[in-house]
Formats: sequence, C-alpha cells, structure tokens
Amino acid sequence: MKHKKLTMIVALVLVVALAAGLGIWATGETNVPTVTYYDGSDGNGARFTFTHTGDGSDTNLFPNFSNCMPGDSLTQTIRVQADGKNGVQGAKIYLRAEIDGDASAKEGSAISYNDVLDHIGMTVSKDGVVIASNKTAKLFSQLDAADGLKSNVFIAEVGPKTDPVDLDVTIDVDPAMGNAFQEAA
Repeated sequence: MKHKKLTMIVALVLVVALAAGLGIWATGETNVPTVTYYDGSDGNGARFTFTHTGDGSDTNLFPNFSNCMPGDSLTQTIRVQADGKNGVQGAKIYLRAEIDGDASAKEGSAISYNDVLDHIGMTVSKDGVVIASNKTAKLFSQLDAADGLKSNVFIAEVGPKTDPVDLDVTIDVDPAMGNAFQEAA
C-alpha cells in the first residue's frame, strides 16, 4: 500500500511539473532582453522600448556580461522586433557603438575605453551564422572617443509582420587583461 501511494505521489508531482513546463513553453514566455521598434502609428512617435533589461538599468540588453573576468567567454541572446499591434512599417537595425562619456574608463585613470576594447572580442550571430565580429569586421578598431563606431553594421530588418530576430552576442575577454583595468572601471 505504501509503495502504491508513493508511486501515485511521484506520478502526480511529475504531471504537475510537466504541465507547468508545457505552460511556459506554450506561451513562449522568456526573459530574453528585447528591443522593440514602434513606428509612431500609435500616435506616440517613433521610438524604441527595452524590456527584460539588466537590474538597475532601463536599457541594458547585456545582463550576462556583468562581472566578467579575464579569460571569460560570455554569450547573451537579445531579441529585436517591431511592434505587431500598431506598427505598419519596419526598421533596419544596425550595430553602432558610441562611447558614453569621457574617453577615460574612470576619472583620473590613464586607461581609456579603447584600451579596454582592445582586450575584448565580440561576435554577433543570427541562427548560428556570424554577421559581425571584431575579428573580421574590425568593429572595435574603428571605435574612437570622438566618432564612436565609424560605420554602421547591418544586423537585421524587422517589421510588424515578421518574426522577432534573436541575436547571440558573444564577448571573449583576453586572459592577459590585468588588474589595472579592473581598478579603472
């Protein structure tokens, strides 16, 4: 009797776990950082909104990149989409980097953002195909304090009638990056 009761309890737990898992899968709920383009046809003007961003930020699409260490290889999936409810036209999405603030990584530090970026490799992939990489496109070598990323890199085209585009962004931190960089951050 005890064995039969235990078997029933285990079976019930498995059924509940399976149902919960299927429910999440069926609704497609994920916490993928997402940027959504609205074309302004809703009366609020063209704009981008950000959801599922990192803690403490309204626009951080890369929460997985926090606290990285020399030698780390970290990947973050981000989703790019157009509003499917009100939008009538889409947008072309480009990768562009601009230095936010001073060229120095920290006030009083001799280390610049360019110095930091020289030690970071970045690859952007879509469906397993590399579409941008600083190893091939020299993305970061084009970055400077005055101009940011000098040329836009086409990433995707999104529209209200197209599926969202998931991009995998991978950074590789040079193992030789020393403590001076940590102190400059």
